[in-house]
Amino acid sequence: IALMCSSVNQEYKLYFTEIAGAPAYLLSPPLVKGRALVLHGYGSNKEEIFGCALAVARAGLKVYVCDLPGHGEHKERLTWPAVKEFIEKLKSFGFKAAVGHSLGARLVCLLSCPKLVLLSPPLEAKFGGTKKDLLRTLRARRVREEGYYEGLTSVLNALPELDFNPTKKILLLYSKNDLPTVKKAAAKAKEKGIKVEVIAGVGHNDIVSAQTTLKKIEEWLSLLFG
Repeated sequence: IALMCSSVNQEYKLYFTEIAGAPAYLLSPPLVKGRALVLHGYGSNKEEIFGCALAVARAGLKVYVCDLPGHGEHKERLTWPAVKEFIEKLKSFGFKAAVGHSLGARLVCLLSCPKLVLLSPPLEAKFGGTKKDLLRTLRARRVREEGYYEGLTSVLNALPELDFNPTKKILLLYSKNDLPTVKKAAAKAKEKGIKVEVIAGVGHNDIVSAQTTLKKIEEWLSLLFG
C-alpha cells in the first residue's frame, strides 16, 4: 500500500511493507541519495520512532523503519537467535546510514553501515533502579519474551562489546536523565572521539520524539550526504 505524506513543502511516498521478515514502513523522499534504516528500542515499536524516520527522509534518504522481534506487529519472540537472523538478513540491503534507539542503537552497530546515529545506546545489560522504575522506563509488558527482560538481557549479553569504529561517522545523542548504562556508553564514546551531545528536557524513551533530536538527525545526515 502506498500513501503520500507531506512535510516542509515536500511530499514523501509511504509504503506499508516488510524487511527481513519484519513489518515495516518505507518512507521515500522526492530525491533519493541512499538507503537507510531506523530501529526502535526495547518496549517500543516502529510507530513511536517514525519521527526519526521522517527526519532521515528529509535528509534525502529512503528509509525503512520496522518492528524488532517481540515488538509491535512482529510475530517472533525477542530472543537472540531471532535477532541474529534478523540482523544477518538486514546486512544484504547495503544501508548508507542507520538510526537506532536503545537496543536498536546497539543492533545498528552490527551493520556494515558507514554512518550511524545512536540514541541512548546501553553499554551493558545492567539497569539500575527499582523494579517499578525499570517497568516504567523499559516497558517490558509491551515485549513478547519468555520473562521480563529475559530477551533483552540475552540479546545484550550476546552482542560484541560496544567498541566505536573509527572508520564510521557516528553521532551519539542521549538524555541528561538517561539510564546509567547509557551514560557509560556516552562517556566511552567521548573517549573515542565520537561526536556526543546531550538532549535536554527528555528521558530515555521520549528522546526519539524530541524536536531537538529530530533536528539534529536531519542536519547531521544532510551535512554528510550533501
